[in-house]
Amino acid sequence: MIRLLALCFVFGSAYSLNCKACTSDNGNNVLCEENASNVTSTECAGEKDHCYVMIQRIKTAGDLLTWNRSCCKVKANAPDCPSNKPLHQENEYYEIWRKFCTEDNCNIMDPRESSDFGGGKVSVQGGSSASTILGSILAVFLAFLVAE
Repeated sequence: MIRLLALCFVFGSAYSLNCKACTSDNGNNVLCEENASNVTSTECAGEKDHCYVMIQRIKTAGDLLTWNRSCCKVKANAPDCPSNKPLHQENEYYEIWRKFCTEDNCNIMDPRESSDFGGGKVSVQGGSSASTILGSILAVFLAFLVAE
């Protein structure tokens, strides 16, 4: 019985993040660019625990504008969710705007529309509050059973 409850606790508190996933190059996917709340979601796999949106303006390709929305893992030098680079970067070759977050389907924003280009990140640690509450309830229940 205790093993069963322990398994329920482990699997009941597991959580997979869902993020909007799409790409667009120079307006070929208007839904991705302008109405991302209606874009299909994808379940994040592996260690990917953040959603992101990134816009790149490639100056050397006639100001080509590309959009990307999907899952990522925040880490140093990552192209999508770098922990060591500002959210807005610009040089003579390109300009990049990024945002990342941790709630289901939170990556619907336009990363250019922000005043925090100083390097802050829109990121709230944690997963679903439902899984946290369920895990807490199961832990208390398990502790109660073990104590008897």
